[in-house]
Amino acid sequence: MLSIDNVDWEKIDKVTEVAVINNCRFVRPIDSKTIPLDCPSCKSLLSNVDDIESIKNNDVCEDCFLIYFYKNKEKWESGWRPYK
Repeated sequence: MLSIDNVDWEKIDKVTEVAVINNCRFVRPIDSKTIPLDCPSCKSLLSNVDDIESIKNNDVCEDCFLIYFYKNKEKWESGWRPYK
């Protein structure tokens, strides 16, 4: 599967860039960060806004954050994540 981040993006102006993938034109703000469709830890599909916000802030879905964070708070704050 082709990742949208692994494509050559061309700047349109100071804030926007464009790429063409399989004859489809994609336009996005420069330096935008895409998030995965699934949790890097449990591989579950992100299913709601809470999961998306948790991925942005904690690198795991909401369930993984709730399950692993409190048991491993010190390791978590040092950068540890429960990736399989």
